[in-house]
Formats: sequence, structure tokens, C-alpha cells
Amino acid sequence: MSNQTGSGGVRVTGAYDYSLEELEKNLHETDLERFLKIALKAEDYRSAVRIYYLTAIKRLSQLKWIDWQLDKTNYDYVRELREHEAHGEFRSLTHTFELIWYGEAPVSEKEYSLLSPHFDGFIQQLNATTENGAERN
Repeated sequence: MSNQTGSGGVRVTGAYDYSLEELEKNLHETDLERFLKIALKAEDYRSAVRIYYLTAIKRLSQLKWIDWQLDKTNYDYVRELREHEAHGEFRSLTHTFELIWYGEAPVSEKEYSLLSPHFDGFIQQLNATTENGAERN
């Protein structure tokens, strides 16, 4: 089950209790895959999209393709990637994420099943990249 909290944060309760804002604040220390599974089990597909997006941000930061800072906007990261081959796909994922999250669009299971391969594919591409090959183009 999912409950809205103040300032746009979502708190998922049940076997685990977490706030998406807390996940973002502790991005590099958080096991986002675990929380993605929790959101999916709770059928909170909108939060699952946010967790997928945070996973992409985390991996881009680990690769040093972006300089992650809590106070940066998503489009700051899009600009940081403008000379990188990942720019187009990340820009598209950012647009999708922002429509869903900030546009407060509901996400059905069917819609999630259509969106998740795009996020998963991007993350898999990032995971296939070694840190040694991660310099910006």
C-alpha cells in the first residue's frame, strides 16, 4: 500500500516502511533494487518508475558521467550528458519520469509493463559499461 505524505513524498508502508525522499537523500548507500521490489509488490507503479529513475541517476553518478547533487534538477543531469551518447535516451527517460512523477499521472500495471523495459534497458547498458571506459565522449 502507498500513502502520500507532505511535499510530494510518498511513504510506502507494509512489511517495510520507507520514504522516496529518504531514498534519494541516501542515493549511493541505498539498495534501490530492494525498494523497487517492495514498490512492485505494493503495486505502486508510479513509485517504481521513480525508483527506476533514481537507479539510472545513481549509476550515471557511479560512472562519473554526471556529478550527482541532491539539489540539482533532472535537467541539470540531461545537460551534463549533452555530449555523451547516453544523452538522447536519458533525456527521453527524464521526460517520461517527469510526466509521471511531477504530472502526478497514475501508472497502471499494464502501463508500467510498457515503460519498465526502457528504464531497465538503459540501466543494463550502464551496468555493462566499465568504470575504465566511462570517460565522457
